[in-house]
Amino acid sequence: MLSSLDILGPEGRIAARLDNYEHRPQQLEMSAAVSAALADGHHLVVEAGTGVGKSFSYLVPAILAVTDTEAPEDEKIRRIVISTHTITLQEQLLNKDLPLLNSVIPREFSAVLVKGRGNYISLRRLESAVRRQENLFDRQADLDELDRIQAEHGIMGLELGPDGRLVFADGLANDVVRVDPSEGRYIERAK
Repeated sequence: MLSSLDILGPEGRIAARLDNYEHRPQQLEMSAAVSAALADGHHLVVEAGTGVGKSFSYLVPAILAVTDTEAPEDEKIRRIVISTHTITLQEQLLNKDLPLLNSVIPREFSAVLVKGRGNYISLRRLESAVRRQENLFDRQADLDELDRIQAEHGIMGLELGPDGRLVFADGLANDVVRVDPSEGRYIERAK
């Protein structure tokens, strides 16, 4: 059975992959605590200083837990959610840490980024704004922006489906779409 030690240890898969890998006993200690918490289904709060390798300490046991094919069906962990406070850490996890771990852990896994709610717009509220635009906006620039959003993203005339959610022309129902705040553009529908 594959363990965190097999990945993070001084003779582990990362050490074999990276010439400058530095073994960190605190990293293995934290990783063991995370593994135990996942296995026992209990909460864990860990405080660790800079340089301990916290990301790998929680990612490795999380990946091993989710990809464990030997666990009984009723004890399998299907999904792990990792919440970060900074975009910088999100980018580190997705662009650096997870790709490296994907290359050294011989199990298939995937990761998905879900950004904070400030990066999404409710289509229901947008439709409401369209219906009430004359009462909501005083400035012509705001009305023009609403028109631009409608024209660019084809959301004019959306209807509520039987479940009360907005229905797109392709028949898919979604309440929100993701927005790239740097460009103010819709990127994709949230699932």
